[in-house]
Amino acid sequence: MAVAPRPFQLAVEWPAAGVELTIADVDGAAIASAAERSLPYWS
Repeated sequence: MAVAPRPFQLAVEWPAAGVELTIADVDGAAIASAAERSLPYWS
């Protein structure tokens, strides 16, 4: 049985490039929907 997508937080930080810690709320349903339409890049 599939688990319903839930919102999650995405955090990025790249001090060498001057990017401070940034946290964004992401819609898990949107990510799951995009994953269903994705195609393999490597085979």
